[in-house]
Amino acid sequence: MIPTLIFDLETIPDIKSIRRLYNLDETLSDFDVVNIANFKRRQKVGHDFLPVHLHQVVAISCVLKTDDRLEVWTLGDEETDEAGILKHFFEGLDKYSPNLVSWNGSGFDLPVLIIECLLIKFHQKFILIPVKIILNLNGIII
Repeated sequence: MIPTLIFDLETIPDIKSIRRLYNLDETLSDFDVVNIANFKRRQKVGHDFLPVHLHQVVAISCVLKTDDRLEVWTLGDEETDEAGILKHFFEGLDKYSPNLVSWNGSGFDLPVLIIECLLIKFHQKFILIPVKIILNLNGIII
């Protein structure tokens, strides 16, 4: 049986990228930076959900089903930076070559993962890992 990995990202606004994008002064608080980004987004598209390139991964929750076990865990805590989270996640993909199940994985999770890996220059092997999403619970099956 091919292992199956169910995963979900948790993200926060990427303050550094927002500051660069809108050329915001360092004296502005992070709270104000996010409020500015949300305001600009609402003006542009009518909601304040930021585009995928303005997210920072803070956790990835996973459920892995293999032939002989079922495991549940979360990557990321107060001590782990984004690069560490991504490194562990892609090491797991490389190790198990699982089918992936997610909610909106093709529309949010995978684009965020790829963009963040490129931004932090973590691109050792992830492009070569065969990824197959078997179920996207947001209504699209890939």
